[in-house]
Amino acid sequence: TDVGAIAAHAYHSLAVKGDGTLWAWGKNDHGQLGDNTTIERHEPVQVHNLTGVSAIAAGGWHSLSIFGEPVFPPADLLIKADSESNAAYAENDVYYPEPAGDQIETQTVREGGAAVYQIKVENDSPVDWSFIVRGGKGSDTGWSVGYLVGPTSITSEITGTDGYVTGLLAPGESEVITLVMTPTKYAIVGESESVTVEVFQDSTDPTVRDSVEAVAEKIMALYGDVNGDNCVNVMDLLGVRSMLGLGSGCP
Repeated sequence: TDVGAIAAHAYHSLAVKGDGTLWAWGKNDHGQLGDNTTIERHEPVQVHNLTGVSAIAAGGWHSLSIFGEPVFPPADLLIKADSESNAAYAENDVYYPEPAGDQIETQTVREGGAAVYQIKVENDSPVDWSFIVRGGKGSDTGWSVGYLVGPTSITSEITGTDGYVTGLLAPGESEVITLVMTPTKYAIVGESESVTVEVFQDSTDPTVRDSVEAVAEKIMALYGDVNGDNCVNVMDLLGVRSMLGLGSGCP
């Protein structure tokens, strides 16, 4: 697991893990596995005294490596408002350790409604990978923040220390997380709540590989339109709200 690159020849194979260590297996009659033996290995063994490997190649009776930054498959986060088409996801193939540009998305919302975002976690690497996603809880100043994958709440996982683990994503494959930000009567009109979502390569990775930010501003409630369009829009969200245990937004 946690493999960032792989190489093979006729009789032996090599793999670089995300931490930059090199592993080898197969025939070893010329010492090509680099484990200080000539014993054939049917399971990967770590090559001695090599770390920080960034590229590898396997020859007939030898192995090659290049040292540099450890190999990490790129993780791409994209965000859009739930009401937008998939073409609105931003920004593709751009990686921000702190949210910037179009990876900051803003909505306005009235009391009884919710700002809903779709956050896509995309595997931009050439290998299958599961990523760690961590999301903020908000500032708890009158806002409720919840996360879903499909119909399942992942709020406790994604806001916890360990984060949420995505499914195993094939190259180019993605997983969508729904973020729901709901103001209560205690949220102040004209003030905003913001939540940052970050992606990491694995549970030991200290580096933010990409990030997005969702911002929701509470605006004046339309109490005179409770049974009109405003309430219809809220009813459209009831499926999501009930999954999060929020109940109906209509007064």
